[in-house]
Amino acid sequence: MTTVSQAERVLRVLGDGNWHSVAEIHRRAGTMRLNSRIAELRKKRGCHIESRQTGGRRPASHRYQYRWLNPTPGLTLAVGTGGPPGLPNDEIPRDAKHRYRIYCVPRFGEQTLIGWGATPEEVGVKIVEMGRKSQLDGCVVGILDTHGVSNDVKPGEWLLNPHEGRW
Repeated sequence: MTTVSQAERVLRVLGDGNWHSVAEIHRRAGTMRLNSRIAELRKKRGCHIESRQTGGRRPASHRYQYRWLNPTPGLTLAVGTGGPPGLPNDEIPRDAKHRYRIYCVPRFGEQTLIGWGATPEEVGVKIVEMGRKSQLDGCVVGILDTHGVSNDVKPGEWLLNPHEGRW
């Protein structure tokens, strides 16, 4: 089973080359020791990640920001499957059919892709079906919107973040 590491989730957020606050990275990639992940990416993977502190009286999680200066063009990161048989082991297409991704995050494990859907209704039906088959037991469920619809939901933003307030 392939899983997406915390470092890979950070790179997915930083992959656009823009500045992202600590709070945004935690919201989109999950709660983690972000400084440790940034150090790992810099040292082990050679990522040039810049940091800065903005002014103001905002909380530190909004004042401190990171951006990735040398992203690899066309970078694709593996997505874990570990769900029902038949899910691919590589990145699934970023198309309308696979717009919403359903993830399971076990108590002491990495997030795992367990399904997808084209519409919120389709995702709801799949979650109910998986629940009836006990496939969600011991998991916090997350739903990722790969497309976004407006300024309220950006592409790659969690609609249901499995990393916030879990367990």
